[in-house]
Amino acid sequence: MKKIAFFTEGQSELIFVCRLIEIIFIDREINVECVDLNNENSDSNSNFDCLTNINFPNPEIHFLIINCGSDDGVISNIKSQANKMFEKNFDYILGLRDVGYKQFIKLCYNNQRPNKINNVVVADYINQKLDLIRRINGSGRIHLHFEVMEFEAWLLSMHSLFPKIDETLTIENIQQAIDCDLSNIHPEEIFLKPASVFRNILALANIPYGKHWDELRGIMSYIEQTDIIECLNRQNCQYFNLFYNDLNNISRTG
Repeated sequence: MKKIAFFTEGQSELIFVCRLIEIIFIDREINVECVDLNNENSDSNSNFDCLTNINFPNPEIHFLIINCGSDDGVISNIKSQANKMFEKNFDYILGLRDVGYKQFIKLCYNNQRPNKINNVVVADYINQKLDLIRRINGSGRIHLHFEVMEFEAWLLSMHSLFPKIDETLTIENIQQAIDCDLSNIHPEEIFLKPASVFRNILALANIPYGKHWDELRGIMSYIEQTDIIECLNRQNCQYFNLFYNDLNNISRTG
């Protein structure tokens, strides 16, 4: 049995990873276990029991997904838990966090809000964080991934998702409201705060988005394989492509 551990920044990423695993491994016998390291600030660990229905008694792959509760918590928990994970025969450890907007502009822009995303600065920032991972024993089996600038950029790249959430959220209506054609953009390159954009789009249909458990589960339930394929084929979210391909490759090889 292959064992893969995820350390996610928050419950948004945790729920998304669960949904992605369901889609990618629909033809495999797997087991998914979720743990919350920040249960005082989330709804409850008991919510995890109903997060996925794919739990085989003798799985080919066991996934452990851990909510760290913060972006910096991903790296710090990987550093403190890596040796224990490998001793428990985990084959790989994956981390998923956003760039961290406030910290990003502090380190890279001297606290001055940039007018646009500088891809070179983003890459340099990410490399600083990857250097921390490279210093950990077994770093070859630890893969850290980033959402640029926030997780919602990936959802914005799946423009066919919105009419499924609400039939009024068509490309045309969204473009008229936010002056942006979601079918012809690179969300990781133009949205400094994708979560705000995503929230404003849902507000057009009077749908709240406070990143609460039920809201997130409802939204993620609309994601289908066609949305993933659309995002991958359009190649408009390179960091999502890297994450998806890495998860797919390490789970199916070795």
